[in-house]
Amino acid sequence: MGQVVRQKLSGREGGRQTLYVVVPYARRAAGTDIRGKWQIGRHMPFPELGRAQSYARNCLGRGEVVGAIVARQSVDMDAGDYADPEIISRFGELPDLADPIASV
Repeated sequence: MGQVVRQKLSGREGGRQTLYVVVPYARRAAGTDIRGKWQIGRHMPFPELGRAQSYARNCLGRGEVVGAIVARQSVDMDAGDYADPEIISRFGELPDLADPIASV
């Protein structure tokens, strides 16, 4: 998540903060040698759910991706502790996330 995550974000509890991460999905071009039909785009963290959802909708509206998820994740960057992400929102066309190996 790089430097974007390192900025001061709201929702802090001591060293812990909550991020809303947008994970965009695009379709791979037919005939590619890469396994799977889906390409996962760059993850974009946001300090607020509304901003993350708006970004995901805008990416779909511009045709940059065919789908996106927004996941909530609690992190403590100072301690290097990252909780498991929880999917909050789904937009557009997405792979079967229950079977990521087969579909991504």
